[in-house]
Amino acid sequence: MRGAWVALLLLCLLAACSTREKETAQSDTSKKLISVNDTVMKNKTYQADHSTSRHLVQLAKSVPNVQDATALVIGPYAVVGIDVKDRLERSRVEVIKYTVAETMKTDPRGAKAVVIADPDTVQRLRQMGTEIRHGRPVSGILNELAAIVGRVMPQLPNDILQNPDEKLPKQYDNQLDSDEKTQLRNEQEKQSNYHMNR
Repeated sequence: MRGAWVALLLLCLLAACSTREKETAQSDTSKKLISVNDTVMKNKTYQADHSTSRHLVQLAKSVPNVQDATALVIGPYAVVGIDVKDRLERSRVEVIKYTVAETMKTDPRGAKAVVIADPDTVQRLRQMGTEIRHGRPVSGILNELAAIVGRVMPQLPNDILQNPDEKLPKQYDNQLDSDEKTQLRNEQEKQSNYHMNR
């Protein structure tokens, strides 16, 4: 009988020790740090920047043959629409658009602006700016703005080819009057100096 009690006591002692080891093993894993990456997309809220919009409009208007301009700046995104003189050839409009994009490129606030010259799209940009000023949520405008930029093939200043060996076409030089030529030369000189001093 005494042997049975010793065997029972020994069995209980072994059973107690084995549970204690399991508890220790479980408590060790709970002390380890767990790293979790947050995979949920955070909704960013962007605000319209009216002062930058006005600044970009002034930059665009400083280019010869740009009659009027509008700009929509929401967060880091900027779209500039330009109105050019009537009855200009499409190729001439593209040159003006390119010049506006170059002007934007030299300005830190307009360096990534998208330049658009399509009259209907420019009008829609104006309406969107008015809607924002009257309190329409920017989040609703962002989707439409993304669709506009996706539809139009814009002139992006960051994508402009920088090839110093490339000869620029001279065919448009005789189309400007003397005041416009002087203004264009001054603008080109300013931009050249900007790139030389970088």
